[in-house]
Amino acid sequence: MKSVSDSVRKRVFLGAAIALGMLLSILLPFMANASDCTGTVEGEALESLRVPENAICTLKDTQIKGDIMVAPKATLYAFNVQSGGTIRVSTYATLNAFNVRVNGDIEAEDATQVSVFSGSFVGGSVRVSRSGGAEIDGAEIGGNLLIDKTGRSLKVAKTSVGGALSVLQNTGRSTLINNTIKGNLVCEKNVFSPEGGGNVVDGDMEGQCKDFHKPPPPEEDCCEIK
Repeated sequence: MKSVSDSVRKRVFLGAAIALGMLLSILLPFMANASDCTGTVEGEALESLRVPENAICTLKDTQIKGDIMVAPKATLYAFNVQSGGTIRVSTYATLNAFNVRVNGDIEAEDATQVSVFSGSFVGGSVRVSRSGGAEIDGAEIGGNLLIDKTGRSLKVAKTSVGGALSVLQNTGRSTLINNTIKGNLVCEKNVFSPEGGGNVVDGDMEGQCKDFHKPPPPEEDCCEIK
């Protein structure tokens, strides 16, 4: 007779095998079709793109059918780029996006810096979590914008957000000015109370940014490359 521990062990192994198979089914198609960028790519149409670890990639006038992956410690400069998928920014990686169109999301976790500048459109949501800093200036976001647990300064200016804008548990200084927000504007548990004003919010303004409809403070020049 098989022991109870043997039965449990087999179920654990089976569950792990199923989970690994599901993960590979997601990652392998991307890895097989992704083009690596370690320099400048201009005027091309690609299935998907990966910036390898420690590499610096510059994309100009490029169409990416699927996702863009910025690997750990890599840097991506994107100018007039269209992506049919999502941009994922990995640990200690940097994204500087100018006039890009992303049908999916922009997702960054443990990144060094995420900057999305004037003329950019994101059909989904933008999420920047546990990262160094963030700057969203002059962009249009169809979904939500979440910035939480960043360690350096963050700025959201002249940006249209189709959902909620949430600024949570950040330890750097925050500036939120002249934004149009369809959902709620929520600022909570930030070490420094955010500065802001001139925001048009259809939902509620909560927490540390409850009065951010008032005139904004003086604004610095936009779009310095980090």
